[in-house]
Amino acid sequence: MKQTCRGGEVHLRSDGPGAFVGASVLTAEGLEDLALGLLMPLFLHNLNNRLVGVLGNIDLAALSAPASDRVLARVEEARNAAAPLRMYLDRLGELAGRQRGRARTGLRRAVEEAGRLASTAAGRAVSTRSEHDEASASATVPGAAACIISSLAAAALLELRGSGTMSMSCSCFEGRAGATVRWEFPKEGQRNPAMAEGASFLLSECSAVARAGGMSLDLRSLGAAGGEAELVCDAEMEPAADD
Repeated sequence: MKQTCRGGEVHLRSDGPGAFVGASVLTAEGLEDLALGLLMPLFLHNLNNRLVGVLGNIDLAALSAPASDRVLARVEEARNAAAPLRMYLDRLGELAGRQRGRARTGLRRAVEEAGRLASTAAGRAVSTRSEHDEASASATVPGAAACIISSLAAAALLELRGSGTMSMSCSCFEGRAGATVRWEFPKEGQRNPAMAEGASFLLSECSAVARAGGMSLDLRSLGAAGGEAELVCDAEMEPAADD
Protein backbone atom coordinates (compact mmCIF):
# COMPACT_ATOMS: atom_id res chain seq x y z
CA MET A 1 0.00 0.00 0.00
CA LYS A 2 1.34 3.47 -0.84
CA GLN A 3 -0.11 6.75 0.44
CA THR A 4 1.02 10.37 0.14
CA CYS A 5 1.28 12.95 2.93
CA ARG A 6 2.62 16.52 2.86
CA GLY A 7 4.32 15.99 -0.47
CA GLY A 8 6.24 12.93 0.73
CA GLU A 9 5.49 9.29 0.10
CA VAL A 10 4.64 6.81 2.85
CA HIS A 11 5.28 3.17 2.00
CA LEU A 12 3.70 0.46 4.14
CA ARG A 13 4.57 -3.19 3.85
CA SER A 14 4.83 -6.30 6.01
CA ASP A 15 8.31 -7.14 7.28
CA GLY A 16 7.67 -10.35 9.15
CA PRO A 17 4.52 -11.33 11.06
CA GLY A 18 2.55 -8.29 12.09
CA ALA A 19 5.32 -5.74 11.57
CA PHE A 20 4.90 -2.33 9.95
CA VAL A 21 7.73 -0.76 8.00
CA GLY A 22 7.37 2.79 6.74
CA ALA A 23 9.21 5.86 5.51
CA SER A 24 7.72 9.13 6.71
CA VAL A 25 8.27 12.86 6.35
CA LEU A 26 6.86 13.51 9.85
CA THR A 27 8.74 14.19 13.07
CA ALA A 28 7.50 12.70 16.35
CA GLU A 29 5.76 15.97 17.24
CA GLY A 30 4.31 16.15 13.73
CA LEU A 31 2.94 12.64 14.15
CA GLU A 32 1.15 13.65 17.35
CA ASP A 33 -0.23 16.77 15.66
CA LEU A 34 -1.62 14.52 12.92
CA ALA A 35 -3.22 12.28 15.55
CA LEU A 36 -4.85 15.22 17.33
CA GLY A 37 -6.10 16.60 14.01
CA LEU A 38 -7.73 13.29 13.10
CA LEU A 39 -9.40 13.20 16.51
CA MET A 40 -10.78 16.74 16.29
CA PRO A 41 -14.21 15.66 14.97
CA LEU A 42 -14.56 13.45 18.06
CA PHE A 43 -13.62 16.32 20.36
CA LEU A 44 -16.17 18.62 18.72
CA HIS A 45 -18.89 15.98 18.75
CA ASN A 46 -18.46 15.40 22.47
CA LEU A 47 -18.35 19.13 23.16
CA ASN A 48 -21.57 19.61 21.21
CA ASN A 49 -23.31 16.89 23.24
CA ARG A 50 -22.42 18.70 26.44
CA LEU A 51 -23.53 22.08 25.12
CA VAL A 52 -26.94 20.68 24.18
CA GLY A 53 -27.56 19.73 27.79
CA VAL A 54 -26.57 23.19 29.06
CA LEU A 55 -28.56 25.17 26.53
CA GLY A 56 -31.62 22.95 26.82
CA ASN A 57 -31.89 23.42 30.57
CA ILE A 58 -31.34 27.17 30.32
CA ASP A 59 -34.16 27.40 27.78
CA LEU A 60 -36.46 25.48 30.10
CA ALA A 61 -35.61 27.85 32.95
CA ALA A 62 -36.43 30.87 30.78
CA LEU A 63 -39.78 29.38 29.81
CA SER A 64 -40.69 28.95 33.47
CA ALA A 65 -40.68 32.72 34.28
CA PRO A 66 -41.73 34.46 36.46
CA ALA A 67 -39.37 33.44 39.22
CA SER A 68 -40.60 30.55 41.32
CA ASP A 69 -39.33 27.45 43.04
CA ARG A 70 -39.78 25.66 39.74
CA VAL A 71 -37.62 28.23 37.93
CA LEU A 72 -34.95 27.97 40.59
CA ALA A 73 -34.94 24.21 40.16
CA ARG A 74 -34.51 24.59 36.40
CA VAL A 75 -31.66 27.02 36.86
CA GLU A 76 -30.00 24.58 39.22
CA GLU A 77 -30.32 21.89 36.56
CA ALA A 78 -28.60 24.23 34.13
CA ARG A 79 -25.76 24.72 36.59
CA ASN A 80 -25.43 20.97 37.04
CA ALA A 81 -25.38 20.48 33.26
CA ALA A 82 -22.60 23.09 32.97
CA ALA A 83 -20.35 21.24 35.41
CA PRO A 84 -19.26 18.41 33.05
CA LEU A 85 -18.81 20.93 30.25
CA ARG A 86 -16.49 22.98 32.41
CA MET A 87 -14.56 19.83 33.34
CA TYR A 88 -14.32 18.79 29.69
CA LEU A 89 -12.98 22.19 28.65
CA ASP A 90 -10.43 22.00 31.48
CA ARG A 91 -9.22 18.65 30.16
CA LEU A 92 -8.91 20.08 26.65
CA GLY A 93 -6.82 22.89 28.14
CA GLU A 94 -4.56 20.37 29.85
CA LEU A 95 -4.02 18.56 26.56
CA ALA A 96 -3.18 21.82 24.79
CA GLY A 97 -0.75 22.80 27.54
CA ARG A 98 1.28 19.59 27.59
CA GLN A 99 5.03 20.00 27.27
CA ARG A 100 6.50 18.29 24.25
CA GLY A 101 9.97 18.01 22.78
CA ARG A 102 11.38 16.48 25.98
CA ALA A 103 14.45 14.29 25.54
CA ARG A 104 13.01 11.66 27.91
CA THR A 105 9.82 11.18 29.88
CA GLY A 106 8.41 8.66 32.33
CA LEU A 107 6.97 5.53 30.74
CA ARG A 108 3.97 5.45 33.05
CA ARG A 109 3.42 9.18 32.57
CA ALA A 110 3.39 8.71 28.79
CA VAL A 111 0.72 6.02 29.06
CA GLU A 112 -1.34 8.06 31.53
CA GLU A 113 -1.25 11.11 29.24
CA ALA A 114 -2.32 8.96 26.30
CA GLY A 115 -5.12 7.58 28.47
CA ARG A 116 -6.35 11.09 29.28
CA LEU A 117 -6.28 11.92 25.58
CA ALA A 118 -8.33 8.80 24.83
CA SER A 119 -10.90 9.35 27.55
CA THR A 120 -11.35 12.98 26.48
CA ALA A 121 -11.95 12.07 22.85
CA ALA A 122 -13.97 8.90 23.46
CA GLY A 123 -17.74 9.04 23.50
CA ARG A 124 -19.94 7.52 26.18
CA ALA A 125 -20.04 4.19 24.32
CA VAL A 126 -16.25 3.71 24.45
CA SER A 127 -14.74 2.20 27.59
CA THR A 128 -11.07 3.04 28.28
CA ARG A 129 -8.75 1.56 30.91
CA SER A 130 -5.01 1.29 31.61
CA GLU A 131 -2.68 -0.91 33.63
CA HIS A 132 1.05 -1.08 34.33
CA ASP A 133 3.64 -3.08 36.23
CA GLU A 134 5.68 -1.83 39.19
CA ALA A 135 8.92 -1.43 37.23
CA SER A 136 7.34 1.04 34.80
CA ALA A 137 6.98 3.61 37.60
CA SER A 138 10.73 4.43 37.51
CA ALA A 139 11.37 3.81 33.81
CA THR A 140 11.99 6.65 31.38
CA VAL A 141 11.70 6.43 27.60
CA PRO A 142 12.60 8.76 24.69
CA GLY A 143 10.25 11.72 24.29
CA ALA A 144 9.35 10.48 20.81
CA ALA A 145 7.96 7.30 22.38
CA ALA A 146 5.37 9.35 24.28
CA CYS A 147 4.21 10.93 20.99
CA ILE A 148 3.90 7.49 19.40
CA ILE A 149 1.94 6.08 22.34
CA SER A 150 -0.55 8.97 22.16
CA SER A 151 -0.85 8.46 18.42
CA LEU A 152 -1.51 4.73 18.86
CA ALA A 153 -4.34 5.61 21.26
CA ALA A 154 -5.72 8.01 18.65
CA ALA A 155 -5.56 5.31 15.97
CA ALA A 156 -7.45 2.92 18.25
CA LEU A 157 -10.22 5.48 18.77
CA LEU A 158 -10.46 6.10 15.05
CA GLU A 159 -10.84 2.35 14.55
CA LEU A 160 -13.62 2.14 17.15
CA ARG A 161 -15.54 5.12 15.76
CA GLY A 162 -17.48 5.76 18.94
CA SER A 163 -18.25 2.27 20.23
CA GLY A 164 -16.14 -0.43 21.88
CA THR A 165 -13.36 -0.98 24.41
CA MET A 166 -9.79 0.33 24.45
CA SER A 167 -7.09 -0.64 26.95
CA MET A 168 -3.48 0.47 27.43
CA SER A 169 -0.68 -1.18 29.38
CA CYS A 170 3.04 -0.73 29.91
CA SER A 171 5.86 -2.79 31.36
CA CYS A 172 9.62 -2.70 31.74
CA PHE A 173 12.13 -5.57 31.88
CA GLU A 174 15.92 -5.61 31.59
CA GLY A 175 16.26 -2.18 30.05
CA ARG A 176 13.42 -2.57 27.56
CA ALA A 177 10.06 -0.84 27.82
CA GLY A 178 6.85 -1.91 26.17
CA ALA A 179 3.58 -0.02 25.72
CA THR A 180 0.56 -1.86 24.31
CA VAL A 181 -2.74 -0.51 23.00
CA ARG A 182 -5.67 -2.88 22.42
CA TRP A 183 -9.12 -2.19 21.06
CA GLU A 184 -12.20 -4.36 20.67
CA PHE A 185 -15.46 -3.80 18.84
CA PRO A 186 -18.69 -4.58 20.71
CA LYS A 187 -19.66 -7.03 17.94
CA GLU A 188 -17.61 -9.19 15.59
CA GLY A 189 -17.30 -7.80 12.09
CA GLN A 190 -18.17 -4.21 13.03
CA ARG A 191 -14.97 -2.73 11.60
CA ASN A 192 -15.56 -0.57 8.56
CA PRO A 193 -12.40 -0.56 6.38
CA ALA A 194 -13.41 2.65 4.62
CA MET A 195 -13.96 4.49 7.91
CA ALA A 196 -10.70 3.14 9.33
CA GLU A 197 -8.52 4.62 6.56
CA GLY A 198 -7.32 7.44 8.81
CA ALA A 199 -6.40 4.94 11.51
CA SER A 200 -4.41 2.77 9.08
CA PHE A 201 -2.50 5.79 7.81
CA LEU A 202 -1.76 6.91 11.36
CA LEU A 203 -0.47 3.45 12.27
CA SER A 204 1.91 3.53 9.30
CA GLU A 205 3.21 6.92 10.44
CA CYS A 206 3.71 5.55 13.96
CA SER A 207 5.81 2.76 12.50
CA ALA A 208 7.96 5.13 10.46
CA VAL A 209 8.61 7.48 13.39
CA ALA A 210 9.40 4.50 15.64
CA ARG A 211 11.98 3.13 13.20
CA ALA A 212 13.56 6.56 12.80
CA GLY A 213 14.02 6.68 16.58
CA GLY A 214 15.45 3.18 16.92
CA MET A 215 12.21 1.71 18.30
CA SER A 216 10.01 -1.08 17.01
CA LEU A 217 6.25 -1.16 16.50
CA ASP A 218 4.50 -4.51 16.20
CA LEU A 219 0.93 -4.58 14.92
CA ARG A 220 -0.11 -7.90 16.41
CA SER A 221 -3.64 -7.92 15.05
CA LEU A 222 -6.02 -5.79 13.02
CA GLY A 223 -9.35 -7.20 11.94
CA ALA A 224 -13.05 -7.66 12.51
CA ALA A 225 -12.73 -8.19 16.28
CA GLY A 226 -10.35 -5.30 16.96
CA GLY A 227 -6.60 -4.81 17.06
CA GLU A 228 -3.44 -4.66 19.16
CA ALA A 229 -0.20 -2.74 18.72
CA GLU A 230 2.95 -2.74 20.88
CA LEU A 231 5.76 -0.19 20.93
CA VAL A 232 9.11 -1.43 22.28
CA CYS A 233 12.04 0.86 23.06
CA ASP A 234 15.06 1.24 25.35
CA ALA A 235 14.35 2.29 28.95
CA GLU A 236 16.41 3.87 31.69
CA MET A 237 15.56 3.12 35.32
CA GLU A 238 15.66 6.61 36.77
CA PRO A 239 13.10 9.38 37.41
CA ALA A 240 12.41 11.71 34.49
CA ALA A 241 13.70 15.23 35.03
CA ASP A 242 10.18 16.75 34.95
CA ASP A 243 8.41 14.06 37.03
